[in-house]
Amino acid sequence: MSVGRSALYHINLSFGSGDQLILQPQQVTGTTITLDINYFLPIMRLRLYDSTRILSQLTAPDAELLQFTFELGRSIHSETISIFKFDTYRRFPSSNDIYDVEAFLSAKNLFAPQKMRSFTGSIKDTLLEIALDELNFDSAQISDTLDYKKTLLQPSWTNMQFINHVKRNVLGTNNSGPFFSYVRPQGVGNAFIFKTLNELVRAKPKYRFTNATTAYVDNDSNETYYPFLKFRAFDNHKFLGVDGAKNFNYAYFDYDTSEYKASELLLEGNTNSTEDFFSLTQYHSIDGNDDINESNTFFDTGRSNDFTSNFIGKSKSEYHRKLLSLNKLWITTWGFEDIYPGDMIELRFLSEMNSERMTDYIYNGFWMVERVVHRLGNVFTSDLMLTRNGIDTMQDNTLVQALNWKR
Repeated sequence: MSVGRSALYHINLSFGSGDQLILQPQQVTGTTITLDINYFLPIMRLRLYDSTRILSQLTAPDAELLQFTFELGRSIHSETISIFKFDTYRRFPSSNDIYDVEAFLSAKNLFAPQKMRSFTGSIKDTLLEIALDELNFDSAQISDTLDYKKTLLQPSWTNMQFINHVKRNVLGTNNSGPFFSYVRPQGVGNAFIFKTLNELVRAKPKYRFTNATTAYVDNDSNETYYPFLKFRAFDNHKFLGVDGAKNFNYAYFDYDTSEYKASELLLEGNTNSTEDFFSLTQYHSIDGNDDINESNTFFDTGRSNDFTSNFIGKSKSEYHRKLLSLNKLWITTWGFEDIYPGDMIELRFLSEMNSERMTDYIYNGFWMVERVVHRLGNVFTSDLMLTRNGIDTMQDNTLVQALNWKR
């Protein structure tokens, strides 16, 4: 059964404390909203036709103009309308009669001031305090693996620097990590996210997509598959593998023994289950014939301290982020205002000869959303950059087979 979608969509805009302006799609041609799991805040490039030049050249750029709220939905009746509250960071007035600005999601106390302090409670409580009380986000989703006490130092850093430091270095219970931290809309407010890679990839797919021309409901699973209009893949095996990908060597200075120590993380044959990489695919995009000894050593660690004695958190974060980037895939689909970085999606490539039969495309299966670019104009589309560590195939190959993978 096919499923249709109207080209019309819902957008509202209000500046400062002013009333909402109900816009038509053709008024925002060239407007984009970008969300990325590696960017902390969503970014908007707002472009409005301004033939009177009231917005771009005749109005003072004060709080009533530089702060704005933007609503986006598939329709005015959509239950998942995303509401973004932005601060304008740059304007680009020109003779083109277009109000053109670059804005970031509103967040207080993020880029300033620098603070010198320590926290002695649980890591989860520390992040909750910063997210809700200082950054003024409406809600927070923080991994339960961080619900243990740890002394954290903020040595004359901004909150942004502090959060990035914790994200790159901390370990959860049972050596869980790496962590991702970003902000996304949730209802009428904004949610602060701080979760492990494992928590993200084990979630159920939020949407399913196919290379058909229209959406359809699968008769067997009763799941809806939405169309993607085009795709472009990047296989990064050699690009990321030239310095070694089958293992990860790292070294650090042990302050207690006054000596350098070396260790490694393994992709194959890892006897420590807490260090294992949970794969999205049956095979890693790493050739089994690659020499495990051809691997550079990660020295960007430091010396052991009360925060970490062995730098496994920082090393695991570097290695697993690298593995997750072995395959990238851009797809363009209908506009989905409620798809966010960190969401899981499923792809199904269909045979051109028989749209009911799934072919053995190596890009079938599960992917994690890394970046979302909403493009607004006469129609609303979403570009999704998807990422994962390998491929699924029934063909014989020399790739490294995953120990544990999502099925």
